[in-house]
Amino acid sequence: PLKLLGKQIANKLVPVGIYAIGKVIVSYEAWQSAVERMVTLLVMRPEYCQDERMRYRFMTAVNTFSLVHQQNLPMLFEELELEDGMLALLCDVRRGEALTEFLSQSQPDDVLVVHIIHQILQGLAAYHRYNMCVPNLCYDHIHIIQSGGDAAFVKFCGVIEALLSTPEDDISTADDVWCVGQLALSLLTGQPIPITKVEL
Repeated sequence: PLKLLGKQIANKLVPVGIYAIGKVIVSYEAWQSAVERMVTLLVMRPEYCQDERMRYRFMTAVNTFSLVHQQNLPMLFEELELEDGMLALLCDVRRGEALTEFLSQSQPDDVLVVHIIHQILQGLAAYHRYNMCVPNLCYDHIHIIQSGGDAAFVKFCGVIEALLSTPEDDISTADDVWCVGQLALSLLTGQPIPITKVEL
């Protein structure tokens, strides 16, 4: 993953930092000089790019996610094929802080929790219209962009990584509903999310 840092990609991007190194996807913060903006660059690891099944899953996810437009969801800009056949995707830059970090600073009151959960449900509803979901939805998939009083703006992140890292047979929109319930319970009680999953 480090070999791409500081290197110009496709004559348009320069990765300047790493957000996360996942099992399937490496997420970079990158500078797009043509439009002078920071973006998120998602690159599929080379070993998975050689797997035709994973390439198909990646392209299918990208094509579907590009149809979804909702303020709480990542905005997809462009898909790329890099050197050595590596697949990549440009999205809007990550902002704010993960919900985990947000909660480490303060415990939100019930009104703010409802506001956060409402936005999570709106984002998931947009995905569900296209039969897409966020496998194993957790705090790290939710970023708080801004907060104040009883308001907070929520943004999803790490969605494609979560989707591609999960076996296809384990992906279900019903799981999203269960995970949101667990998130809500955890936010309201201040207790960790239980790791045991009930049978739906």
